[in-house]
Amino acid sequence: WVAATLAVIVAVSAVGAYLTDPRPGGRMDPNATGPEGTHALVTLLRHRGVEGVPAATVDDVALQARPDTLVLVAQTPRIAGSELMKRLADLPGDLLLVAPDALARKALAPGIRSGPARAYTHQPGCNLREAQRAGAVDLRTTATYVANKGHSLDSCYDGALVRYRDGKRTITVIGSETFMTNADLAREGNAALAMNLAGTSDRLIWYAPQH
Repeated sequence: WVAATLAVIVAVSAVGAYLTDPRPGGRMDPNATGPEGTHALVTLLRHRGVEGVPAATVDDVALQARPDTLVLVAQTPRIAGSELMKRLADLPGDLLLVAPDALARKALAPGIRSGPARAYTHQPGCNLREAQRAGAVDLRTTATYVANKGHSLDSCYDGALVRYRDGKRTITVIGSETFMTNADLAREGNAALAMNLAGTSDRLIWYAPQH
């Protein structure tokens, strides 16, 4: 029993070290524990029962995408070329776009266009449940969006968060990524908003290319 007890202690210590050991990574990296990573959010989602599937390439996303999944797309300037954007646009599942650049916005969320940038902590000002439950958030400086002609959308935080339907797909766009990072997750209602937006499906594909 002494050997068994020691084995359990070693195993628990190893797991604890793994969970608390600093893990390097870039901005929006789901495995990174640094200020710009999102390991804290992914861990909270896992405890809520959301399966997080990290994807390093568009091929990885295509392999995992299903109609009942949510695909989070961030770091869009690192997605090289319109062909890859078109592949993402044609995949099944709902979309959550985090601070998309102009190319990604046009390819993946054609129902919206850019509005003025804003910097504030603000109440949602909309009926979207995910925003209402989060309340005031601190998005720092954020892009905003308005509907293109012929489209209607839900708009929160003065346009920083928008959502609309495109056929069978729900497309959600948020103009800031900082509120999801380890450094800013604890500000205002940031954690609640991040979990509410990224936790709409039991299966989340996290695509934030690091190169």
